[in-house]
Amino acid sequence: MVDLTVMRSAFKTAITELGVPAVHVATDPAGTRTSIPRVGFATVRKDNETIINALGIDAKVITVDISDIVSVDKFDVFEIGTEHYVAHTVHKIHMGTDVIGFKVFAKGS
Repeated sequence: MVDLTVMRSAFKTAITELGVPAVHVATDPAGTRTSIPRVGFATVRKDNETIINALGIDAKVITVDISDIVSVDKFDVFEIGTEHYVAHTVHKIHMGTDVIGFKVFAKGS
């Protein structure tokens, strides 16, 4: 049996070690800003045609731990460095029955 506590810790560690700092700007309530110490941040690879066709070649995947922010909605903005990324699709990440984070498919603006 897989120890979910260990897996949860590994998820958080991966984001902490490999992630980048970000600011989340919520659409509801409008303009609410939350600094997030680290988010996972990756450019969509060219072999993922579905996402590229939907969001373009500058599409990004942003992974957020739920301990850093409790909710992410479509059209929320992530400020990473000098760039802004608009959330177009948000998926909850589950481990067992618990939501442990969010995977956000975003487009730069």
